[in-house]
Amino acid sequence: CTACSHAAVIEGFQHYGYSLFGYNIRQAETGSRPAAVYPGMFYSPLATLPVDGIVISWDWHAGIPLILKQICHIVTDDLKVWIRVDPGEVRKVESELRSYTLSINLRNVEFIEFDKNVNSLWMGDYGPIFIHTEEGDREIISLSCPYGSPGFNAEFGNLLGLKVHQTEYVEFGGNLSFDGRASVVMAHTPVDMGIYSEGEIRGFQKALFNVDTVIFQDRLKSEMTGLVDVISRTIDEKSVFVGRYDISSSCAAGNDFLLDGNVQKFAYSKFKPYRLSMPPVNAGATTYGYPMTPSHIGAIIVNEKILLPVFASLTDQAAVAMYSQRYQGCTIHQIDCRALAGYMATLTSIIRTVSHDPFELFHEPFDYEIDSRVPESLSLRTVGVNKVDTTKISLFYRVGNEGPFTESLMYIDTYAEKKGQWFKSLMQGFKPGDVINYYFRAHDCKGMYETLPEDAPDCGVFELRYSPEKDPAYY
Repeated sequence: CTACSHAAVIEGFQHYGYSLFGYNIRQAETGSRPAAVYPGMFYSPLATLPVDGIVISWDWHAGIPLILKQICHIVTDDLKVWIRVDPGEVRKVESELRSYTLSINLRNVEFIEFDKNVNSLWMGDYGPIFIHTEEGDREIISLSCPYGSPGFNAEFGNLLGLKVHQTEYVEFGGNLSFDGRASVVMAHTPVDMGIYSEGEIRGFQKALFNVDTVIFQDRLKSEMTGLVDVISRTIDEKSVFVGRYDISSSCAAGNDFLLDGNVQKFAYSKFKPYRLSMPPVNAGATTYGYPMTPSHIGAIIVNEKILLPVFASLTDQAAVAMYSQRYQGCTIHQIDCRALAGYMATLTSIIRTVSHDPFELFHEPFDYEIDSRVPESLSLRTVGVNKVDTTKISLFYRVGNEGPFTESLMYIDTYAEKKGQWFKSLMQGFKPGDVINYYFRAHDCKGMYETLPEDAPDCGVFELRYSPEKDPAYY
């Protein structure tokens, strides 16, 4: 079953490291360093950046369908939800969604039928991790998670028309929290279990995510997964949440001091820690015989909505207040995750956000010939996750289909009142009958650029035609 295989693999991660992941260890022993997945600047985006939606995987274990339906109700209001289902189960899952007491916008739901042998529920660990490249594109990193299937990320990337990098880096997606630049916060578990050394992890992080700084956190005692999404997470480029136990319990003995120690690991970094109270550890056995270790750390951010795991605990409202303070302007949606806690999981264990295109350009070319005697403007709209560098928005043009392009800087169109930032360039000085090839290139303030058409001029350009000379009486 799905949940049981999750437990078995994690126990293997903890106790059988070398035998279970031998091919990776042998690679590390050769001293080889993995090659970078992208030749230029790239990074894994911060969780607060715009997304197109989320990808989840359907599961029928007790209490899980209700959590998934709550998530779909909240997200499908204005974003898309991709749902991995076992082959032949689309109608069954669709019927389950329709039966929910709250509305779910099924027009924003897309089902992906994929091999039922995939460990289904834990999409947050084996699902796609996005990177943004300096060319303004998004690409997918697929980890060698010990469960799941790399084929799913390949199929999902193909569905979105995105490049997918399948890697040999053995890791759980829930153990990586990026700052959107060059840092990652992660638990020390892979090192503790003898899977990799710290140096080997830094090599993989640099190659796959262009990370320069890895900040390790000690894993909780008596907590089975050993992943960072239970104890710490980045809030933005300069701050992090670190869990804190306010309520003493025998099962949490020593973990309060351990979390205090994790705070100290940020002492000489750029990050400012904010303490987030954690629900008390439940000494009752979970599905796997371990104590429950619920946590509010594993929230999911989808644009201006926050899906916050709650547990009918005294710490729930404190968590709501803390997230409201740190993410001002966002709406907090509380998701009862007690059923997930029974599987030693949280929302980040079952959800992967689908990054929005980091840099988009929009232009409506003329679909008719224009008069060379009347100056016309070409307009460009930019929408990006970072601020646009208004001094580096350019139109490139030439007369005819051959020869070099001339660059002309565009200027801000202060009269445009549509979404995004608008720029324009005046076209004049051309002769009747001229055919103009042109394209655009825009830069943002963090080194990313985009062209329109995509990958212009090598993969195509726009065309502008001027009317042939006509009888003056025509005018």
